[in-house]
Amino acid sequence: MDNDILTDQQIADATAPKKVIASATVMITVIALVSKVFGFIGSFILAAKFGATYKTDAYFVASNIPELLRDVLAGGALTSAFIPVYTTYLAKNQEEEAQKLASGIFNILVVALVLMTLFGIIFAPTLTRLVAPGFKGETLDLAIRLTRLFFPAIIFLGLASLFGAILNSYHHFTVPALQPLLLNTANIVCMLLLAPFIDIYALVVGALIGGVLITVINLPLLYKKGLRYLPKFSLEQEGIKKIGVLWFPLILGLSVNQLNIVVSKILASGLSAGSISALNYANLINQIAPSVFGVAVSTAIFPSLSWHIALNEHEKFREIVSKAIRVCLIITVPLTLALAFLSLPVIRFLFERGAFDRQATILTSGVLVYFAIGTFALAVNYVLIRSFYALSDTKTPVKLAVTAVVSNIVLSLLLITLMAQNGLALASSIAAMVQMGLLLIYLQRKIGKLKLKRLAADFIKTIVSGLISVGAGVLCLSKLNLILAQNTFLGQILSLGIVGLVITVLYLLLISVLKVEQTDAFLDMIKKRWQKAG
Repeated sequence: MDNDILTDQQIADATAPKKVIASATVMITVIALVSKVFGFIGSFILAAKFGATYKTDAYFVASNIPELLRDVLAGGALTSAFIPVYTTYLAKNQEEEAQKLASGIFNILVVALVLMTLFGIIFAPTLTRLVAPGFKGETLDLAIRLTRLFFPAIIFLGLASLFGAILNSYHHFTVPALQPLLLNTANIVCMLLLAPFIDIYALVVGALIGGVLITVINLPLLYKKGLRYLPKFSLEQEGIKKIGVLWFPLILGLSVNQLNIVVSKILASGLSAGSISALNYANLINQIAPSVFGVAVSTAIFPSLSWHIALNEHEKFREIVSKAIRVCLIITVPLTLALAFLSLPVIRFLFERGAFDRQATILTSGVLVYFAIGTFALAVNYVLIRSFYALSDTKTPVKLAVTAVVSNIVLSLLLITLMAQNGLALASSIAAMVQMGLLLIYLQRKIGKLKLKRLAADFIKTIVSGLISVGAGVLCLSKLNLILAQNTFLGQILSLGIVGLVITVLYLLLISVLKVEQTDAFLDMIKKRWQKAG
């Protein structure tokens, strides 16, 4: 592609991605962390009001069904198919074609989401029984009612995903990153104000209000970017055809990946009451690092990767991918180890209050140990999968996802008989690591050397640093337990705060001493952000 077809600003964005990626990563991470805090507050309220009971089991299944279908149709699949095609139009300075494409996809998506909502409402009993065949009586009835009520929210959630993808294509990440924060805030407000009157149905109201908010918040900026709605579209439009070619394998890939969740729900529905809730609470904690850091890094690099492919700059592509993987490992490896070795005090501090009793804490913390084993792999997988999507290769991730899902299903069936819900968590972690390994191998075959030996050496260094740091943290906690009362909120927060500080400082010192690649850049980014905040 010739540079003379690009505007000066577009050339600057494409040829100087480091600044854009670093700034976007930090910004997305900060917003995601704030959103996670609000998400946890919502989870605290949910756990305190309803504990780990049949109501929460029904809620987690009911909310997951429409969410899974929305993710497959209009979540990651749409975003990953849309951005490379839309970015290509922008790179060629074809704004009019880009606008036609955005309107065409919008029209298609509205029709698809409405039809899916009607389908979900009509067939809610069948869908619920498929996902949770172990549900009986009151639990089944509640899950069916909640499923029907949750489905209309996916219309707004799906449209918000499209709007976010358009803004990301323009390297605008702030408003799309705010969407989860608004959803969590709406849930919190509705639970506090409405739960005393309408019980767990307050969460349905929260989802609907949150969906409307995250859709509307995008509109002013889209208008400012010059986007205008066009009521007509043609399936013969070149851009729509390209997205369709990419979209279908992505839908298959996400469908395959979602099977992991469905299988876990199916198997857990036959275990004791509260098992599904324990899996969800534990997975909520475990998803912090992947959903904050993995998503932040992969979201920030995705438009730049697409730019470099459009400009045929493969070396820069490889450089960005390699650095992104290392940053994910630097952040997530110590968190993986910390969650595994400190699961009980973490769950106790976060959830053990109100209806969430000691037994629920023990049940959930046991699950978290095994989920934590695969935390780092989940984060890296975000980066690797987005790298394939930037190459317009949506088939390879699907093939590898099938392998991972088959591994998960086989292991789940084997381990559930030995370890109950803990076995389901362990199977999920092993499958994530299998998928990561395969993605790395196939990506290197496709784009050239990623210097996997050096990457493996750095990985080992981060594990050694993490083990030493977390070991020191566990030892520190044992001493603090003798000094601070662990049956009080203040004692718990002081203990975990001190332990977290010890682990963080020691870990950063060790990875610096061991010269883990990207450590200097990572620390410099933190230093600059800290100075800017000051």
